[in-house]
Amino acid sequence: MDKKAAVISLDTGKTVSTSDNDSHKAVRGDLPPMPAWMGGDAKKHWEYITDELHKIGALSRLDLGVLANLCTYYEHMVAAKKALDADGMFQETPNGYVQFSPQFVAYNQSSGAYDKLAIKLGLTARSRKKIESSDSNRKALGL
Repeated sequence: MDKKAAVISLDTGKTVSTSDNDSHKAVRGDLPPMPAWMGGDAKKHWEYITDELHKIGALSRLDLGVLANLCTYYEHMVAAKKALDADGMFQETPNGYVQFSPQFVAYNQSSGAYDKLAIKLGLTARSRKKIESSDSNRKALGL
């Protein structure tokens, strides 16, 4: 049975073209909606990640929670890195003991959590190899 895939406009929601191949297997309407509560850096990362995962057909509406957390951890990493650059990696306590700064700890924890979620979403080279897809865009992306 030969299936045609539809490309749907994000603006109108109407079908703008159809294709006999499956290179447009997932349409944007199949993607999880971006949570309104996310901050600016998280929203930018959401757009980037969903676009890339959409190209290889590796994202669905079921991924909303893990994707929202990933993007939130990304935003926390950005904020912590800016503070870390401004304040440094170490701080001295009142009794003279040198320890990691809270900014370093926050960056380290956020990046670790991000890395764990990135593996679940196929954002690492190793985890992408496990994604099974017949999407013809995979070859163009070097996957």
